[in-house]
Amino acid sequence: MNSKLYKSLSYVLDKREKTEKEILEEYKSIIKIYENKSPINGFDNSKIITDKTKLFLKAWISPIHNVQANLLYSFNLTYPKKFEDSFWSGRNFTILEKVKEFHDKCDNINSILVVCKSGNQIFGGYTSLSFDCSNTYKYDNDSFLFSINHEKKYPKNNFKENESIWGYKNFGPCFYYDLQFVENTMNKVTSEMKNYLIPKDFIDGSKAIKYGNDIFLEVLEVYQIFIYDEK
Repeated sequence: MNSKLYKSLSYVLDKREKTEKEILEEYKSIIKIYENKSPINGFDNSKIITDKTKLFLKAWISPIHNVQANLLYSFNLTYPKKFEDSFWSGRNFTILEKVKEFHDKCDNINSILVVCKSGNQIFGGYTSLSFDCSNTYKYDNDSFLFSINHEKKYPKNNFKENESIWGYKNFGPCFYYDLQFVENTMNKVTSEMKNYLIPKDFIDGSKAIKYGNDIFLEVLEVYQIFIYDEK
Protein backbone atom coordinates (compact mmCIF):
# COMPACT_ATOMS: atom_id res chain seq x y z
CA MET A 1 0.00 0.00 0.00
CA ASN A 2 1.41 3.38 -0.99
CA SER A 3 2.10 5.28 2.25
CA LYS A 4 1.31 8.61 0.61
CA LEU A 5 -2.11 7.33 -0.45
CA TYR A 6 -2.79 5.84 2.97
CA LYS A 7 -2.04 9.14 4.69
CA SER A 8 -4.32 10.98 2.31
CA LEU A 9 -7.27 8.94 3.57
CA SER A 10 -7.01 10.58 6.99
CA TYR A 11 -8.03 14.08 7.95
CA VAL A 12 -5.38 16.58 6.87
CA LEU A 13 -3.39 17.33 10.00
CA ASP A 14 -2.69 20.97 9.16
CA LYS A 15 -6.43 21.35 8.45
CA ARG A 16 -5.79 22.65 4.94
CA GLU A 17 -9.00 22.39 2.95
CA LYS A 18 -8.76 19.85 0.15
CA THR A 19 -9.54 20.92 -3.40
CA GLU A 20 -12.39 19.27 -5.32
CA LYS A 21 -9.81 17.50 -7.47
CA GLU A 22 -8.05 16.07 -4.40
CA ILE A 23 -11.35 14.90 -2.93
CA LEU A 24 -12.28 13.20 -6.22
CA GLU A 25 -8.90 11.48 -6.49
CA GLU A 26 -9.17 10.29 -2.89
CA TYR A 27 -12.64 8.88 -3.53
CA LYS A 28 -11.41 7.08 -6.67
CA SER A 29 -8.53 5.62 -4.66
CA ILE A 30 -10.91 4.28 -2.04
CA ILE A 31 -13.09 2.63 -4.69
CA LYS A 32 -10.01 1.10 -6.32
CA ILE A 33 -8.85 -0.30 -2.99
CA TYR A 34 -12.25 -1.83 -2.34
CA GLU A 35 -12.59 -3.37 -5.81
CA ASN A 36 -9.08 -4.72 -6.18
CA LYS A 37 -8.12 -5.74 -2.66
CA SER A 38 -9.61 -7.93 0.05
CA PRO A 39 -13.29 -7.57 0.97
CA ILE A 40 -15.11 -6.28 4.02
CA ASN A 41 -17.93 -8.55 5.22
CA GLY A 42 -20.39 -8.97 8.06
CA PHE A 43 -22.71 -5.98 7.54
CA ASP A 44 -25.50 -7.77 5.66
CA ASN A 45 -28.14 -7.14 8.36
CA SER A 46 -27.02 -3.61 9.24
CA LYS A 47 -29.68 -0.88 9.50
CA ILE A 48 -27.04 1.78 8.76
CA ILE A 49 -24.19 0.55 6.61
CA THR A 50 -24.63 0.82 2.84
CA ASP A 51 -22.27 -0.32 0.09
CA LYS A 52 -20.86 3.20 -0.08
CA THR A 53 -20.26 3.19 3.69
CA LYS A 54 -18.37 -0.09 3.31
CA LEU A 55 -15.97 1.60 0.88
CA PHE A 56 -14.88 4.08 3.50
CA LEU A 57 -14.84 1.68 6.46
CA LYS A 58 -12.65 -0.70 4.44
CA ALA A 59 -10.14 2.03 3.58
CA TRP A 60 -10.08 3.44 7.11
CA ILE A 61 -9.83 0.17 9.05
CA SER A 62 -7.44 -1.73 6.78
CA PRO A 63 -7.24 -1.21 3.02
CA ILE A 64 -4.91 -4.17 2.36
CA HIS A 65 -6.42 -6.95 4.50
CA ASN A 66 -9.62 -8.93 4.75
CA VAL A 67 -12.00 -7.33 7.22
CA GLN A 68 -14.78 -9.32 8.87
CA ALA A 69 -17.35 -7.72 11.20
CA ASN A 70 -19.30 -9.55 13.89
CA LEU A 71 -22.33 -7.73 15.35
CA LEU A 72 -22.19 -7.70 19.16
CA TYR A 73 -24.89 -5.23 20.16
CA SER A 74 -27.54 -3.10 18.45
CA PHE A 75 -30.84 -1.30 18.78
CA ASN A 76 -33.24 0.49 16.46
CA LEU A 77 -35.53 3.14 18.00
CA THR A 78 -38.35 5.30 16.65
CA TYR A 79 -38.84 8.77 18.11
CA PRO A 80 -41.95 10.97 17.88
CA LYS A 81 -41.69 13.70 15.25
CA LYS A 82 -42.65 16.36 17.80
CA PHE A 83 -41.59 16.26 21.41
CA GLU A 84 -42.16 18.64 24.31
CA ASP A 85 -39.88 19.69 27.14
CA SER A 86 -41.89 17.79 29.71
CA PHE A 87 -41.64 14.60 27.65
CA TRP A 88 -37.91 14.79 27.07
CA SER A 89 -37.12 15.81 30.63
CA GLY A 90 -38.43 12.39 31.65
CA ARG A 91 -36.76 9.05 31.07
CA ASN A 92 -39.13 7.65 28.45
CA PHE A 93 -36.35 7.01 25.96
CA THR A 94 -33.47 6.66 28.39
CA ILE A 95 -32.75 2.97 28.14
CA LEU A 96 -30.90 2.34 31.38
CA GLU A 97 -30.89 -1.44 31.17
CA LYS A 98 -29.16 -1.26 27.78
CA VAL A 99 -25.93 0.03 29.34
CA LYS A 100 -25.50 -3.20 31.28
CA GLU A 101 -26.45 -5.18 28.19
CA PHE A 102 -23.75 -3.39 26.19
CA HIS A 103 -21.10 -4.22 28.79
CA ASP A 104 -22.30 -7.82 29.12
CA LYS A 105 -21.97 -8.34 25.36
CA CYS A 106 -18.99 -6.16 24.48
CA ASP A 107 -16.59 -5.82 27.41
CA ASN A 108 -13.01 -7.09 27.08
CA ILE A 109 -13.39 -7.75 23.35
CA ASN A 110 -10.72 -6.10 21.21
CA SER A 111 -11.18 -4.25 17.91
CA ILE A 112 -14.52 -2.51 18.34
CA LEU A 113 -16.36 -0.53 15.66
CA VAL A 114 -19.22 1.72 16.84
CA VAL A 115 -21.64 3.01 14.19
CA CYS A 116 -24.40 5.54 15.07
CA LYS A 117 -27.31 7.08 13.18
CA SER A 118 -29.29 10.17 14.20
CA GLY A 119 -31.46 11.83 11.58
CA ASN A 120 -29.34 11.77 8.43
CA GLN A 121 -26.09 11.84 10.41
CA ILE A 122 -24.02 8.65 10.38
CA PHE A 123 -20.84 8.63 12.46
CA GLY A 124 -18.88 6.54 14.90
CA GLY A 125 -15.49 5.35 16.03
CA TYR A 126 -13.04 2.47 15.98
CA THR A 127 -10.53 1.20 18.54
CA SER A 128 -8.21 -1.78 18.39
CA LEU A 129 -8.58 -2.05 22.17
CA SER A 130 -11.58 -3.07 24.30
CA PHE A 131 -14.13 -1.31 26.49
CA ASP A 132 -14.76 -2.39 30.08
CA CYS A 133 -16.03 -1.20 33.49
CA SER A 134 -12.63 -0.28 34.96
CA ASN A 135 -13.17 3.52 35.01
CA THR A 136 -9.88 4.07 33.20
CA TYR A 137 -8.72 5.82 30.04
CA LYS A 138 -6.73 3.90 27.46
CA TYR A 139 -4.44 5.12 24.71
CA ASP A 140 -4.81 3.57 21.27
CA ASN A 141 -2.77 4.93 18.40
CA ASP A 142 -5.06 3.05 15.97
CA SER A 143 -8.30 4.58 17.24
CA PHE A 144 -10.22 7.08 15.14
CA LEU A 145 -13.60 8.72 14.74
CA PHE A 146 -15.39 9.00 11.41
CA SER A 147 -18.24 10.77 9.67
CA ILE A 148 -19.94 9.11 6.71
CA ASN A 149 -21.62 12.44 5.89
CA HIS A 150 -18.22 14.14 5.59
CA GLU A 151 -16.63 10.96 4.19
CA LYS A 152 -13.66 11.47 6.51
CA LYS A 153 -11.68 9.69 9.17
CA TYR A 154 -10.47 11.70 12.18
CA PRO A 155 -7.44 10.27 14.02
CA LYS A 156 -6.09 11.11 17.45
CA ASN A 157 -4.33 14.45 17.90
CA ASN A 158 -1.80 12.74 20.23
CA PHE A 159 -1.74 15.62 22.74
CA LYS A 160 -2.96 13.27 25.49
CA GLU A 161 -1.60 9.84 24.78
CA ASN A 162 -3.49 8.13 27.61
CA GLU A 163 -6.96 9.34 26.63
CA SER A 164 -8.29 7.63 23.50
CA ILE A 165 -11.19 5.63 24.93
CA TRP A 166 -12.85 5.37 28.33
CA GLY A 167 -14.54 2.41 29.97
CA TYR A 168 -16.98 2.72 32.86
CA LYS A 169 -19.98 0.66 33.97
CA ASN A 170 -22.51 3.53 33.64
CA PHE A 171 -21.39 4.64 30.16
CA GLY A 172 -21.48 3.23 26.66
CA PRO A 173 -18.41 3.06 24.38
CA CYS A 174 -16.88 6.52 24.87
CA PHE A 175 -14.09 7.93 22.70
CA TYR A 176 -13.05 10.42 25.37
CA TYR A 177 -15.31 13.53 25.19
CA ASP A 178 -15.16 13.64 21.40
CA LEU A 179 -17.88 10.99 21.17
CA GLN A 180 -19.27 10.39 24.64
CA PHE A 181 -22.40 8.56 25.69
CA VAL A 182 -24.52 10.34 28.29
CA GLU A 183 -24.37 8.63 31.68
CA ASN A 184 -26.83 5.75 32.17
CA THR A 185 -27.98 5.81 28.54
CA MET A 186 -27.14 4.09 25.30
CA ASN A 187 -29.20 6.32 23.03
CA LYS A 188 -27.77 9.77 23.80
CA VAL A 189 -24.33 11.10 22.91
CA THR A 190 -22.49 14.41 23.07
CA SER A 191 -19.44 15.57 21.16
CA GLU A 192 -16.66 18.02 22.02
CA MET A 193 -13.42 18.81 20.19
CA LYS A 194 -10.82 17.36 22.57
CA ASN A 195 -8.48 14.50 21.63
CA TYR A 196 -9.50 13.72 18.06
CA LEU A 197 -9.13 15.91 14.99
CA ILE A 198 -12.86 16.36 14.51
CA PRO A 199 -14.37 19.56 13.08
CA LYS A 200 -17.07 21.58 14.83
CA ASP A 201 -19.72 20.06 12.58
CA PHE A 202 -18.56 16.47 13.16
CA ILE A 203 -22.23 15.82 14.01
CA ASP A 204 -24.52 18.39 12.40
CA GLY A 205 -27.10 19.02 15.10
CA SER A 206 -29.48 20.68 12.64
CA LYS A 207 -29.74 17.40 10.73
CA ALA A 208 -29.70 15.05 13.71
CA ILE A 209 -32.28 14.38 16.41
CA LYS A 210 -31.08 16.81 19.04
CA TYR A 211 -32.39 18.09 22.35
CA GLY A 212 -30.17 20.51 24.26
CA ASN A 213 -26.61 19.25 23.90
CA ASP A 214 -27.68 15.64 23.44
CA ILE A 215 -27.83 13.79 20.13
CA PHE A 216 -30.47 11.05 20.26
CA LEU A 217 -29.50 7.87 18.41
CA GLU A 218 -32.06 6.05 16.29
CA VAL A 219 -29.73 3.19 15.46
CA LEU A 220 -26.61 1.97 17.23
CA GLU A 221 -24.51 -0.97 16.07
CA VAL A 222 -21.38 -2.27 17.79
CA TYR A 223 -19.16 -4.74 15.94
CA GLN A 224 -16.05 -6.73 16.68
CA ILE A 225 -13.64 -6.40 13.75
CA PHE A 226 -11.34 -9.16 12.54
CA ILE A 227 -8.45 -8.17 10.26
CA TYR A 228 -6.55 -10.94 8.49
CA ASP A 229 -4.54 -11.73 5.37
CA GLU A 230 -5.91 -13.43 2.28
CA LYS A 231 -5.30 -17.15 2.13
